[in-house]
Amino acid sequence: MADGIDNLTERVQVVEVKVDRLTERVQVVEVKMDHLAERVQVVEVKVDRLTERVQVVEGQVSQLSASLSELSASVDQRFDQVDERFNAIDAALLEQREYTEFGYARLDTKMDAGFSRLDAKMDAGFSRLDAKMDAGYVQLEAKMGAGYVQLEAKMDAGYGQLDAKMDAGFSRFERKLDRFIDVQLQTNELVDRRLRALEEARAPDAQP
Repeated sequence: MADGIDNLTERVQVVEVKVDRLTERVQVVEVKMDHLAERVQVVEVKVDRLTERVQVVEGQVSQLSASLSELSASVDQRFDQVDERFNAIDAALLEQREYTEFGYARLDTKMDAGFSRLDAKMDAGFSRLDAKMDAGYVQLEAKMGAGYVQLEAKMDAGYGQLDAKMDAGFSRFERKLDRFIDVQLQTNELVDRRLRALEEARAPDAQP
């Protein structure tokens, strides 16, 4: 009987604690509701100001519409003036085109004669150029052959030095990598030990 009363007392105390926590949460909610009401009032004030601005913009739009109507009439008048000027320009361009076609006809005749003389000179020049280029190619091939031999010898020597340096570099890198792996393994082992120690220290607290 006494054990039942003790259990009931403990449950009542637990219920009282939960009720106290619930009361605190309700108070927090009430405070948030008050803040929300204040924000809503601020939004209402901003909406009223926005409405006033929209009304001002509507008045400005009406004024702008009237100004655009006046501008449209002025633009129509200007376009009429421009059309008259374009008509005058068309007449002048027609006269200039007739004169240009006459000049092109005379220029074509002179250019045909000039191209004939130029073709003859270019044929002779190309013949001399071909002969010089053939001789130059022979000399260039000889120089390139000798140059390739020297280049191959230098490259072979360079590759030998590069192989030696790369071997030494890879050896140093492998040693550093081995040391890094050893340090990482030791670090992981130390972390595992600390985690196990923490779990063992927390185990008695977790038991009821």
